[in-house]
Amino acid sequence: MSLKTALNRYFKGDKVLLLLMVFLSTISCLAIASVSNRIGEQVLYIGLSFGSMFLFYCIDYRFLSRFAYIGLIVALGVLLLTLFHGNNSRALQIFGLNVLTFYPIGFLVVFAVAKFMAQQLNQEASLTPKHVIVILVVMLLFCGLMYRANASTALMLALSCFVVLYVGNLKVKYLLYMGGIVLLCGTVLFLTGVGKSGTVNSRFEKFVYARDPFQVPPSQEVAEYNAQAILSQAAIAQSALLPTGPGKGMVNKKLPKKNNDYVYAAVVEEVGIVLGILLIFFYWMIFYRAMKIAQHSEGFFGRLLSAGIGFWIACQGLVHIAVNCVLFPATGQTLPMISTGGVSLITSGAILGVLLNISKRNVPQKENHAR
Repeated sequence: MSLKTALNRYFKGDKVLLLLMVFLSTISCLAIASVSNRIGEQVLYIGLSFGSMFLFYCIDYRFLSRFAYIGLIVALGVLLLTLFHGNNSRALQIFGLNVLTFYPIGFLVVFAVAKFMAQQLNQEASLTPKHVIVILVVMLLFCGLMYRANASTALMLALSCFVVLYVGNLKVKYLLYMGGIVLLCGTVLFLTGVGKSGTVNSRFEKFVYARDPFQVPPSQEVAEYNAQAILSQAAIAQSALLPTGPGKGMVNKKLPKKNNDYVYAAVVEEVGIVLGILLIFFYWMIFYRAMKIAQHSEGFFGRLLSAGIGFWIACQGLVHIAVNCVLFPATGQTLPMISTGGVSLITSGAILGVLLNISKRNVPQKENHAR
């Protein structure tokens, strides 16, 4: 039996999305084997990632929706524990391991917002001001708390919720009101120095100096970031058109955080410009496939959730790549399905598993157009 025949017989979800996951995971194994000694750990976590993907591919996402609000309460509890009792305010120490909690928390928030909005749309033609206020309060609560420890993740979560609202055809005036309120609250937090405001300001200062390596950095910290940015650009700039092979990169050996925050630069140096561009395309493709799944979804919930998941994964990947190319200040965002990490890989697998489950239950395209 050929691979294509086996896929057609046993796998009913979006095959392009599955192949993208396999490709990204393969690149991850090659990259981590080349730049660090954590390949065994990475293979284990990738295996767990595909295990979580298969689990959530098998569980009906509509059944999971019953637990959306319970999940939101759990997410709030875990977020508070992480902020006030965690390690560096972004991780909880469980059995001696630092577990990053913001990835599953963000997904649970998007999941609950999609569920709430779908419930209202199933009953009424559009959301009322009361429903909009409920969603806005949830967004401000979670994004505001996340901002204390990780401003970039808080921003990505807010944008993902806005994508869900947009796909749900929320009235433009409500979107503008909500956007204005979120922007105002974010500005107040930044100007008052709450949470990560100092870090955000510092990273923008470092970014300005990194864009012009001939400037004299005002501090040692900025100089170190400048050197890191130069190494990242150098690894990408000196890469060949086609792959040179694992272990052949020279610049990435000196690149800090080459297995997580700067893994894209390390990868491109060895896989070449062509595959490096393809990686960017693949993250766009994940969002495109998610929107196609949303388009042919059988109900409001599947449509909204697909859009939120696709944007969350694609945004995280593209922001990481922009930071590596020094087009954006450092954010600490990892590259989905490629960077090292336990919780981030397993959560990415679970999220994509939910997306595959939605695609498995989609209305066939011809039938959808006939309606």
